[in-house]
Amino acid sequence: WAAVIGSGNADPYLHGFGSNVKWDWTKVTPYEVELTCRYPADDDIEELVRRVTPVPDRAAVDMELLVKPRRRTRLPVGLHFTFCKPRTRAILRPGVFRDAWTYPGPPYEEIQAFAPNCRFQDLQRAPARGSGYIDAMTFPLPVPAEDLIQLNGVDGQFAIDLPGDNSRVSLSWNREHFPSVLLWMSNLGLRRPPWNGDHVALGVEPVCS
Repeated sequence: WAAVIGSGNADPYLHGFGSNVKWDWTKVTPYEVELTCRYPADDDIEELVRRVTPVPDRAAVDMELLVKPRRRTRLPVGLHFTFCKPRTRAILRPGVFRDAWTYPGPPYEEIQAFAPNCRFQDLQRAPARGSGYIDAMTFPLPVPAEDLIQLNGVDGQFAIDLPGDNSRVSLSWNREHFPSVLLWMSNLGLRRPPWNGDHVALGVEPVCS
């Protein structure tokens, strides 16, 4: 994978241009919101368009991302849904997936909970750094960590149960466009300012990467 993506040293934007600049509001109505991000003239991507539409009679929204390239290119893409610290705990309910992988390493932050570059099948028995296993279906994790798990060959479904709020959040997406989902588990592991070891968040990110 490292040979495919290159070093990334030439890209000043860690998560891509569209994640680091202001977007323009191009449409705002009671039925739809649309935002647009124009890329620099020399970039392979010309424009991103995001549309958010409420679903009638449901506590739900539809989201569409349109990527307009200037030329043929090969880039990763992902949708970065992030949930803050739950009132009590969150129970992860992934859909069907082929396999799971821990971050390939070396560690990219001060604290990682999972053993690097491990393939496994059961999120309740994610291989721990050192030895043993961690239940990665319950968040926050039982130990401080800043970590990633990628699920591949997914069916495009994911849910999070929030017992403290007596609710469930469900995500669904086009698995042909996003064949994997990245779980970002930020659990008191970001020690640098401005996080200072206090940040707790769960990312459920459909990706092609």
